[in-house]
Amino acid sequence: RFPCPFRSSDCEEENRQVININTLVEAFHKRLPDFESFDNPGSELREQELDYKRALVALFANWVDKLRAANEGPEKLVEQLKAFFTKPHEGVGVQNFTSWRNNGRLFDEILESPEAKIQFVDLVRRLLGDTTNLDATASAVETFGQWLRQNGGSAAETKIWPTVLLFLKDPLNHVFIKPDFFDSTLKRLGLKKLARGVDLTADSYLRVLRHMRE
Repeated sequence: RFPCPFRSSDCEEENRQVININTLVEAFHKRLPDFESFDNPGSELREQELDYKRALVALFANWVDKLRAANEGPEKLVEQLKAFFTKPHEGVGVQNFTSWRNNGRLFDEILESPEAKIQFVDLVRRLLGDTTNLDATASAVETFGQWLRQNGGSAAETKIWPTVLLFLKDPLNHVFIKPDFFDSTLKRLGLKKLARGVDLTADSYLRVLRHMRE
């Protein structure tokens, strides 16, 4: 058992979390034996995950610059964003954050009309504004998710789309939520799951960010 200054039930929960985290850390080091830190991650993690994600973050920054400049209309911005998620990139290939099903529902169904494209771009501008203001960003996540649901999106997509955009814009402060995988990770850590079929809210996103920081 680990020392815990709280009441018995809270201590049991904290001990379970520490044990689960230690188990995951051991498995992580076993899988990636040359990992020392994220400043010195070793070749395997860098080649399998970090280089790929950093390349996509850099490519996405180009689209965010166009979004901020507001020199191009919603139609063009949505077309460029669709290409980012569906077309291969030199040296990277096709991204694997979102699936062909996620892409099809958003770009070919939800964003079919000009009005939907205008609303979407406005929501994304708000979402990707000051991403260091976590409370305001979490509120924008919930608003974005509500709009997706009102326009035919699934509960899973209220988790996927706001968070993948935030992660690509600001990976130091935000985390991408791939619903089933993420819930499995939370469960292994002894933490409350987001749960299948439940929309992502401002409160649940802030809770996730708090867990990731801890």
